[in-house]
Amino acid sequence: ILDAALFPETPTLVTAGIILITCVLLSYQGFRNIARLGEVIIPIILVIIFLLIILGYRNYDIDELLPILGDSTFKEINLAAMNVGIRFLDVILLTMITPYLSKKEDLNKIFFRSLLYSTILNTLIVVVIQMGLGVEFAKHLAFPFYTFTRLINLGEIIQGFDSLYIISWIMGNALMISGYLYFATVALGEITNRKNSYFIIPISIIVLILVTLIKDNLP
Repeated sequence: ILDAALFPETPTLVTAGIILITCVLLSYQGFRNIARLGEVIIPIILVIIFLLIILGYRNYDIDELLPILGDSTFKEINLAAMNVGIRFLDVILLTMITPYLSKKEDLNKIFFRSLLYSTILNTLIVVVIQMGLGVEFAKHLAFPFYTFTRLINLGEIIQGFDSLYIISWIMGNALMISGYLYFATVALGEITNRKNSYFIIPISIIVLILVTLIKDNLP
């Protein structure tokens, strides 16, 4: 999305490297500081997303949602949802956070609230994309919500709301990658009986190489 929005000519090594350097610094601070940063960043991201959804109301066409189940059966929709869902395993972070909870009895409450909130937010975004862009057009877009934000304007003067989305995307992904990086190194530390900090830079270098190789070889 950084290529599509900001840096079409910048090598992957540079954009991915900058983000990973940020994530390495955050990972070295430990999970407590990552969580504290999340308490600041996540509300900002949520406010931006809901603001964009509200400001895009002029582009909505509710007929794009009808007829329900017109193109797919209930079974087909759920099979596709499971296929997409297994690619997003953020729930793993929740299980690894458990030892850090001061009130471990709240684990189930935290899990179900996280599941509920993320489901509502993702469903809302999908509905907004379909109403704002149309189902057929959205099918062919790599980043449909980003495209949706580019259509938002308040007259001829106030535009550029896609920049808000890019800011929230960068902040959110930096936080998420930092969490994955931290817990991946914690797991390696548990296996090898060493501090997780020994593994942060080596893992980051491996990730950078893999991301560069995979992305630059994709159409």
